[in-house]
Amino acid sequence: MHMGKKVRYTFDPVSIQYVEVKSSWRKICGRYLAKLVVAAFFSYATYPLWIQLEEINIQHETKAAYRHIALQYKELTQLEKKLNKVHNNDQNFYRSILNQKRIEKSIWEGGTGGTVNNTMPSIPLLAKVKGLIQKLDHKFKVQQESFAAIQKIAQEKSQELKHIPAIIPVFGRIVSGFGYRNDPFFGYGHFHAGIDIVAQVGTPVKASADGIIKTAGIPEVGYGLQIEVDHGYGYVTKYAHLSALNVRVGQKVKRGDIIGYTGNSGYSTGPHLHYEVIKNGIKVNPYDYFYSEY
Repeated sequence: MHMGKKVRYTFDPVSIQYVEVKSSWRKICGRYLAKLVVAAFFSYATYPLWIQLEEINIQHETKAAYRHIALQYKELTQLEKKLNKVHNNDQNFYRSILNQKRIEKSIWEGGTGGTVNNTMPSIPLLAKVKGLIQKLDHKFKVQQESFAAIQKIAQEKSQELKHIPAIIPVFGRIVSGFGYRNDPFFGYGHFHAGIDIVAQVGTPVKASADGIIKTAGIPEVGYGLQIEVDHGYGYVTKYAHLSALNVRVGQKVKRGDIIGYTGNSGYSTGPHLHYEVIKNGIKVNPYDYFYSEY
């Protein structure tokens, strides 16, 4: 028995016995080299393979996430275009008809944002999405405040429109207009501060706008039985030569309410209504305020 040295045997078919195998240093090196190659192969082909698969999976997930974020960014840019269209309507229509100052571009465009390229952007896409969201948030707030202000102004204008004399107060034929004419009683030229509308006695006379009855009676010579309506916003209307009243002083009336009836009282040559519009204390041409017939 050999001690220390490992002896290898092989069967010899010629001598029909086991003989000692003598290994050369080349065979020994070859065997060890083969073992190293096999070990290196299995080391590369097993453990690093899982790492590679994980890296590939991470890369696919990253690309998918990037595509999703890019899609979200595109949808946000479309939303911004729609919001800009709403803003333009606000600027060019609502603010125009309400005679309001336009929102300055620097105020509207406040915030950050940008465009996205097909390649990886120099600025990270997430940062660009965040910037666009901040910009949209800013624009939404500006537009919301604008609509709130416009709505308030529109409501105020709507109220004001109700108080502006805007209809012909009686059904009839206009025979004398606003301006200088010969006085039918005294024959000399004088300024006619209203319009005369011929109508049969008792024809209903309507308030030309919302207001409060200021005068109802005969407060001055010449006009006969008359009514004055204070509409607010600087407007007052006068209805003269009436035959009867249908209101009292201090009473609130709406446009179209019957306030009296035509007649021939005061300095009058026949049944008619003398109608005046006074703006901020100055008598103006009623024609300029007619937008609707009786």
